[in-house]
Amino acid sequence: MRPFHRERRRSVEDTRDRRTVKEKATAVLSIAIVFYLVLLGDGNRGLVLPTLNRYIYKLGGTSLELGMANSGFSLGRMLVAPLYGYWMDSTSPGAVFLFSSCVCFLCNIMYTAAGKFSDGLTVVVVSRTVLGVGASVLGIGRAYVSKVTNKSQRTAYFSFLSAIQYAGFTLFSGISLFKDAGFTVFGMKITMDTLPGLVLTLLYAIGIGSLLLLANDLFKSTEELSPPVEEVEEGNELQEPLLSSVANAELVPEVDQPTRRVQFSETISNVPETNGSDSNGVSDAEATDGMSRSSSQQSLSGAGEKVTWLAYVFILLNFSVRLVLAVLETLGPYVLLYLLKRAGQVSVPDALFHCSLFFVTVGVTGLFVFAIVWALSSCAQDRHMLAAGLILMCIGTGFLIDPHDKEVGKEISLARFAFGFTMAWAVGYPVTQTVVVSALSKVLDKKRQGLWMGHLAAAGSAGRIVGPIFAGWIYQAMDSNTAFLPFTLTFSVTSLATILVFFFWKELADNPRVIPSLASYSNLVSVPK
Repeated sequence: MRPFHRERRRSVEDTRDRRTVKEKATAVLSIAIVFYLVLLGDGNRGLVLPTLNRYIYKLGGTSLELGMANSGFSLGRMLVAPLYGYWMDSTSPGAVFLFSSCVCFLCNIMYTAAGKFSDGLTVVVVSRTVLGVGASVLGIGRAYVSKVTNKSQRTAYFSFLSAIQYAGFTLFSGISLFKDAGFTVFGMKITMDTLPGLVLTLLYAIGIGSLLLLANDLFKSTEELSPPVEEVEEGNELQEPLLSSVANAELVPEVDQPTRRVQFSETISNVPETNGSDSNGVSDAEATDGMSRSSSQQSLSGAGEKVTWLAYVFILLNFSVRLVLAVLETLGPYVLLYLLKRAGQVSVPDALFHCSLFFVTVGVTGLFVFAIVWALSSCAQDRHMLAAGLILMCIGTGFLIDPHDKEVGKEISLARFAFGFTMAWAVGYPVTQTVVVSALSKVLDKKRQGLWMGHLAAAGSAGRIVGPIFAGWIYQAMDSNTAFLPFTLTFSVTSLATILVFFFWKELADNPRVIPSLASYSNLVSVPK
């Protein structure tokens, strides 16, 4: 074992001995606060979305203002996600969370009281857009989890974090199952249209209080945050992320006796041994050091390029998956309502109730899938789970394709739609989303987690903007009933994402071992003097 690893292992053991029960409890509380704020971040979408259209229509708006409010929310999240990541890496997670929570608190107050303003419609649109700026905390939450967990724990933690996010925009929509509240707060009449804003305001007040009053580690700098100790098995040395300060250090392997290293290449076959120096007065040690340094630099360059490509692959996958999810979210309710009314078994009000109940049920199914991902995280490779999740999404979106769109009597059945939607939205998506985030975090060191996770979140928000716009336009232009062309496009996007994963199959292997101290000497041989 190298001296560096001996020293690191010794310092880690000392840290473990000094940890107290209070410090462990503080760490648990910190990550619980992060999960709570991530839940609220996506709850800003899920809690409001079922009643937003009715609220805007009551204030005199149309589908144009509705689209502006929804797109503005996603646009705000997309624009600030990388900036939040940079801010977090430069200061602390707590500063970002506190700022974003205060923004969300104020915006939800404005949303609730919009009816009190002369131009309440503008207040709603502006508050939703600025709310997107405050609610863009998913990338920060992911980065924090990456900084305080080991690689072996990360997929499990991300499965739980993704489940929290998933619950935010699915289960919170169940508020539409209830009737009008009908009470007054500070002169504001609380109805089902304004109740989501009031609930979110109170929940954010709790979040701000938790950040400021409870003992937590969120206001520590990036350098102060560290994961718990991970046991190192004999013969399995510590591995660093591809982009880490340790991996970029010049490490010299430990030797027990003087050695002479000979590099084998096409141009160098025999190196005569001299008495400690060559004809130009350069010693063997200096020559060896030069060769190893040059090889190390080449290895670092290759490692950096590999990480960059992998990061872009994960970002592209996240964009694709979130685009598909957004299209299903946007058109799914329309198609489901059409199929329910076509069946003739329920009235229009009952169809709305059954539609909400369907999405809540699908959301609960997705949470069970996240639990399965958590259970498999310790025994399954990330790339295998990623491929499986995308294939399941392909199957689901494939079942949704209806070539008999607008042919009454031949259109897709309600059972087939429910199966395909559940397979894509509640089974394939949870698996894919969890692994994409976890796999990206494993090739980055903690100093870069915030920025790259911000880019990842921004790509997801971009997918949520692009997908609904194009899918909604196509659905409306074709006067479609079962969204044949939009669902065909989602199947195509998912298929291309699956092909991309298999194209980079070798590079996506778990625990890439590109450490300069090993690669630098891969083409050297030690010969005893």
